[in-house]
Amino acid sequence: LRAQPAAGPNRVLELDGANSFVALPPNIFNSLKQATVEGWMNWGRVRSSDRFFDFGDRDAEIYIRADRTQLNALVAGRDGTRHRIEVAGIVRTNEWCHIALVTGPGGAKLYFNGTLVGTNAHEGSFAGLVGRNNYLGKSNYRSSDSSTRGTMDEVRIWDHARTPEQI
Repeated sequence: LRAQPAAGPNRVLELDGANSFVALPPNIFNSLKQATVEGWMNWGRVRSSDRFFDFGDRDAEIYIRADRTQLNALVAGRDGTRHRIEVAGIVRTNEWCHIALVTGPGGAKLYFNGTLVGTNAHEGSFAGLVGRNNYLGKSNYRSSDSSTRGTMDEVRIWDHARTPEQI
């Protein structure tokens, strides 16, 4: 007989949409010239302010947000440029989805449930930000009542561009 440890309960981050979010330490990603942010999200509702993550400041930020059924990714540098990826018709409430954003050399790539759904040639990443605000589940500049309602699981920030096979 072989004994295997029982799997522990999966603990997810529950966001109630009323000032519940995670604030990561400031400036922890500022040196990353390339990165991958990925995780599981279950949107409880979808408003234009609902973020999976939002790192940086209003004018120099990287985020993924949902807006109705549309998924948006933004990489905005300190030079004032704003580089978007917008994909309509894929976000649903009360359904788990895997989201990943790859940034850096080779441009930005947005993945949804393992499939590449959008790209942008902009090669910016976290090194182009001033990362004072690094939030999961909240906009980095809107009021606290704009936090996301839903559930998150297994959020990971990698210091390199992950391949499609790894995602």
